[in-house]
Amino acid sequence: MPATRLLAVVSRLNMTGRGLDVLAEMVEGRPRPAGAGRLAGDAGPVCAWLRSAAEAVAERRPAPAPAAPDDEAHATSAAAIRGAAAAGARDAPVTAGIVAWAGIHLDHLRRLEGEVAEAAGLLAAGPQRETPGG
Repeated sequence: MPATRLLAVVSRLNMTGRGLDVLAEMVEGRPRPAGAGRLAGDAGPVCAWLRSAAEAVAERRPAPAPAAPDDEAHATSAAAIRGAAAAGARDAPVTAGIVAWAGIHLDHLRRLEGEVAEAAGLLAAGPQRETPGG
């Protein structure tokens, strides 16, 4: 059921938003590790895609094509954590880990785009009718 899948995604978006708020509070006032700016820049396109998908669902048309996952983001986060740990500063590895965790949340949302696009396409196509004998 495409509507049920979309409701599940909305629930995930809500939980992710709350989680990101908590993570943002945890790093408030601390220096940002390498890669934090990139993460913030990556959030914009994910939000824009989700907004476009929501508009498509409301207008009963297919959602835009999902974006390709950013496989390099995890490597950047891991390198930031290693670099922070090597630097020896007490808060740096914690902050780098928090930023990496935020990146994982963002990556999960990016991976949900395919599911959202499929569900939006099914809703746009209208109710499916079973054929006799099939």
